Amino acid sequence: MDILSDILGLMRVKGTLYFRTDFSSPWGVQVPAYRNVARFHLVCRGKVWLKVNGNEDPIFLKKGDMAVVMNGAAHVISCSPPTLEEALELDEVVEKSGYTGEGALVYGGNITKKKETTQLICGHFSMDKDANHPLLAALPSFIHVSDDKGEVYQWLASTLKLIGDQTDTEMLGRELISFKLAELLFAQAVRFYLSEKGEDKLVFKGLTDKHISTVLQALHRNPAYNWKLEEMAKLAGLSRTNYVAHFLALMGVTPRQYLINWRMQMGREMLAYSGMPVVHIAEHCGYGSEAAFGRIFKRHFALAPATYRRMRKLEKKAA
Repeated sequence: MDILSDILGLMRVKGTLYFRTDFSSPWGVQVPAYRNVARFHLVCRGKVWLKVNGNEDPIFLKKGDMAVVMNGAAHVISCSPPTLEEALELDEVVEKSGYTGEGALVYGGNITKKKETTQLICGHFSMDKDANHPLLAALPSFIHVSDDKGEVYQWLASTLKLIGDQTDTEMLGRELISFKLAELLFAQAVRFYLSEKGEDKLVFKGLTDKHISTVLQALHRNPAYNWKLEEMAKLAGLSRTNYVAHFLALMGVTPRQYLINWRMQMGREMLAYSGMPVVHIAEHCGYGSEAAFGRIFKRHFALAPATYRRMRKLEKKAA
């Protein structure tokens, strides 16, 4: 089982394209904070400096690089470090450019020098508002996908083009295809971080550790099973004490906490997106009764399952 895909699938990752840019120096844009999204900027031409709120040093992005700014954090993109301090707010840039939502967002000092322009594809990944997993908390404030060999840019550009094509079409199935493509793009960025920088980080160490990953695969494959600590430790090939300590050190939570959190995320997703009766959802999540499931669910979400489902339905109608 691909644990990363399993996690991201339950998080309901969706992608939205804002615009393609055609910026000419000098230019700078302040991107405001926005909840429950991860914004991305893919550099198709030129260069970009990015400074995320809370980080002292800006990072440099060249053609083929992508930055994913996590947790909806406010940030600034510009043509040079000095321009970071002079950047205008995004709404002001859009207004000054006369951008109508069609074509490219053209803005900057000398828009006639096309060879010097910076072209970006900008958008965001959204997740379900109640999505929660140790993986999300372990991600850094931003992921810098750097393309030194040109291979990364190829799959980034191809995937984004497909998303854009689906957004523009009226063909049946476009929403599902865009959903899956966006999930793929975000998964690729997370996988890149894992392979390049994250192998020694909390949670990511657990996903790749031979002892812990074996248990995680079993828990994800059969979350409704009445898992005992001794059984999990045996799967991991460790003593009970060593298993608990090893799991906590690599995942940041105990095995029981992880299993309960995963079951609650399953329940949250089924309540919000399916019409399955609550009693059947309880069974799928490993609880023998609707009441037992309801007690733990209310601790996590401060609402009873039926109330939570009604609230989510009302939110969808209002959207």
